[in-house]
Parts: sequence; structure tokens; C-alpha cells
Amino acid sequence: MEATNIFHDKSTTGGRFYYVEYGSSIAEITYTLKEGNVMVIDHTEVSIEAKGKGLGKILVAECAKYARENNLTIIPKCPFARVILEKFN
Repeated sequence: MEATNIFHDKSTTGGRFYYVEYGSSIAEITYTLKEGNVMVIDHTEVSIEAKGKGLGKILVAECAKYARENNLTIIPKCPFARVILEKFN
């Protein structure tokens, strides 16, 4: 999987990382930003065609990288993200 296929849309209240293949988003992770520099990971979704490629893990890693670079604390509301982040620690 190429990092150049990962994109980030963000606003002052949240955003999403998503993976694009052949012009379509095939995986995404969404988050909201809360007071106190908190990133709440809300949801992770991977298309049926892309399941098993590790894209969900890659997107969780992108969130973690972004959080580190911006001094954010992650709260993984999404069960998938919670499991992956526990494995990273």
C-alpha cells in the first residue's frame, strides 16, 4: 500500500483519513476534535473489496502519527481502532 494514496480532510472540529484506489475511496477513518487536545476516533470502514489488505491498520497508524505530531491524546471510540492502538503500545 502506498502512502501517496492516503489523504486527509480536516476542519476545526474533526476530519478523516482515507485511502484512494483507482479514483475511489476504499477505506476511511473519521475523528472529532474535543477541548484539551483530544482526538476521538469515531469510525473505521473498509470496503468489501479491500478487506484483508491492512488498510484499517494503516489508517489507524496515520491517526496516531497525526496525533503525535499535533500533541493530541487519542480516545478510540471505534472498537477496531481501540484494538489496533492497544497492539501498538
